[in-house]
Amino acid sequence: MADWDGPCLGAETPLATPRGLRPAGSLRPGDAVMTPGGPRRLATVLPLELPMLGSAAPVRLCAPSLVQGDDVRTGPLQRLLIEGSDPEYLLGEARVLAEARWLVDGRRALREQRAAALPCVVLALEAPGLIFGDGAAYEATGP
Repeated sequence: MADWDGPCLGAETPLATPRGLRPAGSLRPGDAVMTPGGPRRLATVLPLELPMLGSAAPVRLCAPSLVQGDDVRTGPLQRLLIEGSDPEYLLGEARVLAEARWLVDGRRALREQRAAALPCVVLALEAPGLIFGDGAAYEATGP
């Protein structure tokens, strides 16, 4: 298990590729993912396990509020793009990047509290950017 205190996605998180959705954990460096500017190659894919307790506990993003398809688990520091009336009303911006931990409201996003570890991956593009998933956009770091 790697030590990590940054953004990460659950290994089962569906991400958009030129050939359709693939679990984040199945991706390798050099694989293409879909971004706002079109397909881009992953520079780094770091597998790790995230503890399921305490401040590092994953956040469950609930469908259909924040993602489509099935619920998705991310690390609490993973930022995702939030659009629409909520950020507009609260922050005066129509689009914001928000850490998953700040979205926990007991309805659309939940804090996971199990005594196990969640398989995750840290994805890096050659320059920071967004990666599209199933109804969501996640921030990816640079190398």
